[in-house]
Amino acid sequence: MGSVVAGVGVNPADQRWGSWLLLPLYSQFLLTV
Repeated sequence: MGSVVAGVGVNPADQRWGSWLLLPLYSQFLLTV
């Protein structure tokens, strides 16, 4: 898991994947509030 976190930011694609993974959590957070 540490290697994956360390690799984030090196590739623009990694940042896109991170955004897509956070989107559902963010939307659920907005729905809960």
